[in-house]
Amino acid sequence: MQQPRVEQPSLSRVTARPVRWPTVPAVPPFCKGRHTRTRCPGPRTKEFETITNVRIRIAVSCATLAAVAGIAATSAEAAAAATPNSAASAVTCSKWKSISADQNSVGVRYMECDRKVGGKQRTSAALYIWDNKTDGKYARVNVATGYAHWNGLDQTWFRYYSWTSTRHHSPKYETGWHSGNDVEVLIKAVRG
Repeated sequence: MQQPRVEQPSLSRVTARPVRWPTVPAVPPFCKGRHTRTRCPGPRTKEFETITNVRIRIAVSCATLAAVAGIAATSAEAAAAATPNSAASAVTCSKWKSISADQNSVGVRYMECDRKVGGKQRTSAALYIWDNKTDGKYARVNVATGYAHWNGLDQTWFRYYSWTSTRHHSPKYETGWHSGNDVEVLIKAVRG
């Protein structure tokens, strides 16, 4: 039996295809608008590739950093909300207290809260203000936080709040946490 004849390809029949390189813009994007005499690296030069690679590395690094920072912040918030912080003690708040002045024409209702953070005492207050009479005066409440002692209050923070509407009380004002162990609230009717 005779073996089938296998033809060997001859080198004369093999055609070489030209290599297609990816197209690169004639002018790099960061050179657009520049004067033609300005030295700007052309495509397929080592300098052009280096600049492009550096820009890609910076963009990837920034995206990675933003993603890591976002994940870290989210996990830190979740951890703080999920587990009680050993450095911050529980918040203790007083009952609501009311003060009025000028024959009950103005008044304030407030509550003070205390906590310890990192061994330091912090205090806060929440308050509502009202003006009961249309007498040309408005309610002005001075709020100060600080450390109370037998001789008064060493102030660490101060602010005043005003309210003029006789239809309803003010929205709830919250002072935020400030250094100290006491909140001092003073109200007066001020002609305005």
